[in-house]
Amino acid sequence: MPRFSVIVPAYKVQAYPPACPDSVLSRSCPDLDRVRVHHRQRRRGSVPGVPVPPGVRLRHALLRLGPRRTWEALRLASALLRRTRKRLAKARGTVRTAALRLHYAVQRRLPVRADRALFATEGGRGYGGDPGTLEEAFRTLAPHVRTAWAAAPAHHHTVPPGTRRLTPGTAAYWTALARSRYLVHASGLDAGLVERRGQVVVRTQPGTPLRYAGLDLQERPAAARGAGAARLLTTVDTARAFAPGPVAYDEDELIGLFTGGQWRGPRSTLLRAAFRERFRPHDDGRAAERVVRRVVLAETDLPPVVPLDARRPAPPSPALSPGPAGAEGRPSPAVARAPLAAVPRPTGPRTVTESL
Repeated sequence: MPRFSVIVPAYKVQAYPPACPDSVLSRSCPDLDRVRVHHRQRRRGSVPGVPVPPGVRLRHALLRLGPRRTWEALRLASALLRRTRKRLAKARGTVRTAALRLHYAVQRRLPVRADRALFATEGGRGYGGDPGTLEEAFRTLAPHVRTAWAAAPAHHHTVPPGTRRLTPGTAAYWTALARSRYLVHASGLDAGLVERRGQVVVRTQPGTPLRYAGLDLQERPAAARGAGAARLLTTVDTARAFAPGPVAYDEDELIGLFTGGQWRGPRSTLLRAAFRERFRPHDDGRAAERVVRRVVLAETDLPPVVPLDARRPAPPSPALSPGPAGAEGRPSPAVARAPLAAVPRPTGPRTVTESL
């Protein structure tokens, strides 16, 4: 058993622990025992002589700084972290845009897919309108063409089950834009579209608007957003406004048209017929069919246009068709009713709202 025990403190001498016992062992007396003591409570799992982790050193440094300087250091660190995150997000967004442009450029070098068609409406809205009518005609008359509809995710539920759903701005969307043979839109697809050889672009221009549009937006520059009012002014004398019925200039006149029955009088009937003859000569319910047969199927013997005097209203929806009588012999709520000759004049205060 050793005659001497030498205690070697190890606290705060982690940088040179071997030198301490070496200084003891170099003595001439070999009959001794070494005892290394870490005289401070150490964290669980720590070993004397092992370097302290950076996180522990940081906590110790913050404690030595005091509350005020610690708070200031943490505030600066938090601000630096926020700036770093913003810069990284901006950098990721500028890689993403550049990557999508490169992806689109690469896809344009690949062959056009003759069995693909892409449809969309303004603003990434849901399924419907003239593009929706054409999409349905594509699936009915040209089932070999796979159709896709580009819309915001919130409108994907409006797309029929057999139609592929795409989100504008994604890689899949740009692939379809670059390689689909048929591109159908109400006014124009993405501003970055580069029409390539072999693609067929179909634009279904909107009809008579029931909202502020064109020159009406001169007094609403924020809503116009480059609608081209100045350009319209240069060509306004080349076209004449042709209303398909009586025109109301204020709310009272509009109420008078409906309550007095002028909206369905002989003059209104003549105006609507003249409007259809001038602006809707092919609107007989088979326009979409003719487009698909001519553009997609390359047919020349197309269904003839139904004359205006031979056209009939479309059949009512099944929800409005005459149904069975109720339990007490009264007609069911689904029975179609003839339109009123005059609309009852509203009673009480009227609330007027306007939206763009």
